[in-house]
Amino acid sequence: MLSLGFDAKRALYNASGLGNYARTLLGNLVAQSPEHNYHLYAPGRKDSGVNPRIAAFQHPSQHLHLDRRLGAHLHRTLGMRSQVLRDRVQVFHGLSNEIPLDLVGSGVRTIMTVHDLLFLDHPETYPWLDRQIYRLKTQSGLAKADRIVAISRTTRDRLVHYFPQIQDRLEVIYQPCAPDYYLDPWEHPSETSKLPEQPYWLYVGNIEARKNLRGLLKALGTMPISDRLPLVVIGKGGSEALACRRLGSQLGLDIRWIANGNGGSLRSWYHGATALVYPSLAEGFGLPVAEALLSGCPVVTSTDTSMAEFSGPYAVLVDPKDTDSLVEGLRKTRLSEYASLQSRQNARHAMLKLLDPANLTQKWLNLYQQMA
Repeated sequence: MLSLGFDAKRALYNASGLGNYARTLLGNLVAQSPEHNYHLYAPGRKDSGVNPRIAAFQHPSQHLHLDRRLGAHLHRTLGMRSQVLRDRVQVFHGLSNEIPLDLVGSGVRTIMTVHDLLFLDHPETYPWLDRQIYRLKTQSGLAKADRIVAISRTTRDRLVHYFPQIQDRLEVIYQPCAPDYYLDPWEHPSETSKLPEQPYWLYVGNIEARKNLRGLLKALGTMPISDRLPLVVIGKGGSEALACRRLGSQLGLDIRWIANGNGGSLRSWYHGATALVYPSLAEGFGLPVAEALLSGCPVVTSTDTSMAEFSGPYAVLVDPKDTDSLVEGLRKTRLSEYASLQSRQNARHAMLKLLDPANLTQKWLNLYQQMA
């Protein structure tokens, strides 16, 4: 039996992105190997007592430790040693680009998941202070972690590009989707009452410049009205979202703006769409593409990215910076090569094999066992 420690801050307090990654991994681990002890460490915020995500960590094998001390966020980075040793943790897993600094020399083995290095590849999309903090934490964690796991080969390659000295401690384990995406969308359909009655293209994700929603809108604006479908945009954003709304209005596009889908799984939105269009310039992984393919939804996404890496021949790949390429990709989604039931099922089966949660979880369990 292993005693494993995890940085659970994102699992408790991030609604999407890194939070989804952490919750899915922690849920899969306890479901597949409940014999181990899983110690989850997070700062105790004012809303901790009413946080609905805490309910996800009630298994007897999971031990949630909320640090309510003054400066808990600093303790999370600098002062975990005494707590981790008290809990007899053998391996500590930093789930989001960092590990506690004081675990070095403690006898506790450490693993760090790296999701992306976008703050280095696209510094213009991050505030200056955020870039400095991300750089400091990532560099420190990479120097101290016993093992480093990237969530895609693309992220691995970026790590080796910037930090070649770590490649002998580095490996790749893809991230699985949430469990409901593995349900057959034809045999187990989700609620569809909120979906548009007519065909539509779909965009899912935070609205920020790097994700290139503006480029998609410009491409739609160049298409003849008779060739366009309505676009459903599911995602939040600040100034970039406002700019995209203005652009969509100026171009006379038919767009339905939705902040967060139906508040949970987006399976029905994916399954009902003509295609997910995800022309992001760069991602660590690109979870909406995997979710869409598992939901039986054709995908348009970007060449030379992590999305192209795992979606391979099952997606329409476009140059996200080229309007003509985007337009051609949109048109292809209405052809039988991608729109037919058989092609949707083939793509889903490929993702089921590649992102099998049991296989991916076992890779983590094997790694923990090797290091303990």
